[in-house]
Amino acid sequence: MIRVKIEGMKEAIRNIQDWEVEKIRQSRLQVERSAINIEREAKNACPVAPNGGRLRSSISKSVTVSEKGRVLEAQVGTNNVEYAPFVEFGTGSGVSVPANLQEYASQFKGKTGRVRNYPARPFLFPAWEQERPKFLMAMEAILAKR
Repeated sequence: MIRVKIEGMKEAIRNIQDWEVEKIRQSRLQVERSAINIEREAKNACPVAPNGGRLRSSISKSVTVSEKGRVLEAQVGTNNVEYAPFVEFGTGSGVSVPANLQEYASQFKGKTGRVRNYPARPFLFPAWEQERPKFLMAMEAILAKR
């Protein structure tokens, strides 16, 4: 007869649960930090009309954590500024859409009602592209720590 006795299971389970809670907390903080960085960089890069600043002031972030912290989501974008995509991607002959954003940008094509040749002045997606490698490295570090 072989007998196996495992001691300390309650403590091991508690340690695993504590580790999970801590990783969720650290991940949430990183998602929020990255959203703040994207928001700041987008605002810095956003063009401002001589008589305004509506587009820049509309840039904001929101961070959502689902039940039990299982899904973390941050959104950074403009609120109620219908012309934001036309500034980001340009209009008419001034359109410039990165290859990885073609599908996303296509939903705005032809929505201006008239064609003007405004050059693209990207501000939001470059902010994300700048933050993305930092975010991925930070998340790898968080998840690799014991």
